Amino acid sequence: MNSTPAAATPVRRVVLALVVFAVHAIVATAAAQAWSNRDVGDVGAAGSFAWGGAEYVIRGSGADIWETRDAFHYVYYPWTGDGEFTVRVTGMTDTHAWAKAGIMLREDLTPGSRHVMVCRNPGNAAGLYARTTPGGATDFTLGTYEIPQMWLRLVRRGNSFTGFQSADGVSWRQIGAAVTVNLPATVNAGFAVTSHDTGVLCTASFTNYNFAGTPEYPIPPRAPSGLTATATSP
Repeated sequence: MNSTPAAATPVRRVVLALVVFAVHAIVATAAAQAWSNRDVGDVGAAGSFAWGGAEYVIRGSGADIWETRDAFHYVYYPWTGDGEFTVRVTGMTDTHAWAKAGIMLREDLTPGSRHVMVCRNPGNAAGLYARTTPGGATDFTLGTYEIPQMWLRLVRRGNSFTGFQSADGVSWRQIGAAVTVNLPATVNAGFAVTSHDTGVLCTASFTNYNFAGTPEYPIPPRAPSGLTATATSP
């Protein structure tokens, strides 16, 4: 008996390629659906979240993320423990000099929640923001460098949070000193966008996100089921 497997026919190769493509599409879509998104505070115009391959597009309105109450669009999921949160903000519309797009860790979804955020504005400046008490004032540290298509990183170690900015995702510059915020172990982690102009939407694009060393899918999607493949001879 000849035990050598038969070479794949062109039809078999095409069918298998289509199955692989379909599985990849399902897994990628499931990963995007793992995020939750909603408006926080009085925004005046409903925000949105769209996923397009390697790019996340978030549209957000609201007066600002500042002072004692925030208004913005938030894309997030629960995160427990320490972590390093990285993303590249490749662009955002100039709705205000201090419209904001970046990474946020937040205690809850109320407007006055404690939080830490590292972000950029339309003028390519970066900042580290922190609200240490619910409904309290927001602290701010301005980054040193103005960088187009900026990379941002937020690092949590216990209740210590450090923000960074980068031009290439390799060499990082710390934004001021680390801040201390007594956030619970489990927080909401994700991306925030505010237009700094209630009723007007700011559109921001995010790529290359990496939450604690998982470069593509922050929550493993369920394995697809019910898929079948049939190889036919020509």
